[in-house]
Amino acid sequence: MPATNVHFKTSTCRTGKEYREVHEFVDAPGKKDERHDIKKIHEFGEMFRKSHGDEAVREYIKHIHDDVRGKFSHLIEDLDKVVKEITDSSSDAPDLARKLNHLVKDADSKVKDILAYFGVAASPRNSHYTVKEEDVALLRKAGVSGEDIDHSLKVAQKALDIARRTNASADMEFVGRAALFHDLGKAQTHAIEHGRLGAEA
Repeated sequence: MPATNVHFKTSTCRTGKEYREVHEFVDAPGKKDERHDIKKIHEFGEMFRKSHGDEAVREYIKHIHDDVRGKFSHLIEDLDKVVKEITDSSSDAPDLARKLNHLVKDADSKVKDILAYFGVAASPRNSHYTVKEEDVALLRKAGVSGEDIDHSLKVAQKALDIARRTNASADMEFVGRAALFHDLGKAQTHAIEHGRLGAEA
């Protein structure tokens, strides 16, 4: 779930106000379960309406909405991490990866159905995207060294982590693939013009 300070930032972006009292109330230590209970939305919503107005009620409901989405997003991200750990350590990686990726896609589809049922917006496009082996194979085929591929994989993972942490609405496949292929020109040279050569490839 997003941290309380992230809720401050999203409220500020939407309304120009942090609605600090609202978010701190919902995320109060030891009381989060009760204050995230959807059966109490009416009760707490009325409290916020009286003390801070209608906009505060919308920010309170948006807080619950973002937390529900966050819980499910973390579930799929955790599954993705397990898939990566298992496939990295297994000699039967390609076949195992296909089976595990099918499991993740199935879970992702079910999560989206559940969220849609409750009216919770879907996560950003391709938010659970992971680097594909066929893209890594393209780097190898182009002549990029193993060391440069390792670097590119780290850059891609970091780019995806940052995009997810910032709750960006970016196309995660575009972010991941752009980061992965950023050093494609190093197949030809490690000089400064590798950037231009990669862009032209």
